[in-house]
Amino acid sequence: LEQIEADGCDLDHAAIRVFSNAPGNYGTNVNFMVMDSQWDREETLGDLFVTRKCFAYGRDSKGKSIEGLEARLAMDTALSRVEETYQNIDTFEIGLTVDDHYYEYLGGVSKAVEKRAKSRPAIYLSDTLSSDTKIRSLEETVRLETRAKTLNPRWYEGMLKHGFRGVAEIENHVSNTFGWSATADAVDDWIYSEVANTFLFDETMLERLRDLNPHSAHSLARRLLEANGRGYWEAEESVLDRLREISRSLEDQLEGVA
Repeated sequence: LEQIEADGCDLDHAAIRVFSNAPGNYGTNVNFMVMDSQWDREETLGDLFVTRKCFAYGRDSKGKSIEGLEARLAMDTALSRVEETYQNIDTFEIGLTVDDHYYEYLGGVSKAVEKRAKSRPAIYLSDTLSSDTKIRSLEETVRLETRAKTLNPRWYEGMLKHGFRGVAEIENHVSNTFGWSATADAVDDWIYSEVANTFLFDETMLERLRDLNPHSAHSLARRLLEANGRGYWEAEESVLDRLREISRSLEDQLEGVA
């Protein structure tokens, strides 16, 4: 009733609670915007989430089915009241840095809430991989997965056994980690620093990446520089200069420059 009075809408519109894509569409496209670096302001990512997901589903007060009714105002109003956002993790195979859909959805809705509620929501994930369910903050979960996979020698050495595809998978994890910076600013500085130290500043490792997949190695270096450029990673200028030199060297290799 408060919403009817505030927005000047009818009961059916004010009662809308279920939102998704327009019929026939899928996804938020937040992940594509982040991966392609096609955004200037973070709030653009939240706005895209709402643009893609503001179509209502359910039934009205007369029992008539609502199938994909555009209802942006109703979604904006609903998000303005959100204090926490949440995601369940129920598989060992697909974690926060494995699949971009996690930050596409949880990150996207959290960024949308931040603008509409005027404050960043608390972001939680539940680990239901065992009967001993744990609730963790997003920041804690990113740290845990980074240590368990991206920076774990047993994991990345296993990836490198797959050659070209393995290096691409390492770069994919780093890019998905960056997605949590873009949508939720949830990545500690040390994570980016250790990624640089492990994969690019170790000369032996860098040579392995060069030989197996210079394209992904170059993308990894560029992603770290972007993290600094967008204010997600504070690094000393000497570190950045070294990254720039590595990036230029890999670019020359890709272009066949002697």
